[in-house]
Amino acid sequence: AARLAARLSMQDKAVALYAWPSEGKKLFYGRDSGQVADPTVTLGLADVVARLVSEFGAGVVNVVAHSLGGQFLINALAMTAAGQKLKNGDLRHVVFASPDLPERALENNDDLIAPLSQTLTVYASRNDRAAWFSEILNQMQRALTKVKPAKENVLFDTIDTTAVSSGWTGHDDYVQRGIH
Repeated sequence: AARLAARLSMQDKAVALYAWPSEGKKLFYGRDSGQVADPTVTLGLADVVARLVSEFGAGVVNVVAHSLGGQFLINALAMTAAGQKLKNGDLRHVVFASPDLPERALENNDDLIAPLSQTLTVYASRNDRAAWFSEILNQMQRALTKVKPAKENVLFDTIDTTAVSSGWTGHDDYVQRGIH
């Protein structure tokens, strides 16, 4: 969180990091991804986001979800919208960075999550090896495997990070210089 805040010149802003109880090991990805359906984990994130908006005000909170965190965030935002904990425009910006999401996850939930945020952006790379591994492991087509140009998406912007992809996994391109 601190590295991302520094890259985005947010040193004078409050930055919070929410981490679900991950195993923290690549070999336990299956256990971690199984927690997506756990309502207690989703409720925890939903409460944190609602509390941040309550504390700092509507229209000033930015939320960034990386990888599998994108699934937790979609579920949490849907939960806050359904429970009316957040209203339209309460979030300034929602970012999905290198998202590990099932195909159409954003499109299928856009009626709930898009109105909550003033803007919604997805950063994805065609060189994301972690995403490729997730597709194989979960036997599913991932969202944004083929990065779509922003003009095709009226509810969210898509930024193709392939050109600045670095490192072996290509899974953290959103923190590279020149992206924002």
